[in-house]
Amino acid sequence: MIQAQFNKKPGRRQFLQMVSLAGIAIFSPSNICVMFEPKGVFIEKSRFTAEATVVRLCSVLKSRGAKVYAVIDQQKELSTVDIAIPPMHLILFGNPKVGGKVLSEVAVSGIDLPLKILVWEDTAHNISIAYNTAAYLQERFNLKPEVAKLFDLSSVIQSALND
Repeated sequence: MIQAQFNKKPGRRQFLQMVSLAGIAIFSPSNICVMFEPKGVFIEKSRFTAEATVVRLCSVLKSRGAKVYAVIDQQKELSTVDIAIPPMHLILFGNPKVGGKVLSEVAVSGIDLPLKILVWEDTAHNISIAYNTAAYLQERFNLKPEVAKLFDLSSVIQSALND
């Protein structure tokens, strides 16, 4: 009887349960890694530690007139519920003059504003930086090209990663 159950093809519900369990195994906090590059997200490596990368990014952002609203230490937050992950920081920042104009025209853009940069270390001790591309934000919120250009973070990232 038990043997017969294993020979049956899984139904939709069982299949979804298996896929969910596989996803948990692949993306569990103990083995955080980049397995794909989501649409509209640019991922780049840093040669600095996660903490040093965050400091460098915040410094460049501030020097270019952005306001850093918060730096969330995800590792620290998760440790409060006994989940251990390598270093991970989420930087929330923006420029009210730029973001405010977009928010006043496209209120739902507030889901992605202020802008965010994620910095994390994987289990192989590689440091990565991820952020939404300007092209993605332009497409997502139907922004004019000249407005979307203001959300291009590539020069900020490059300045922070170079000496």
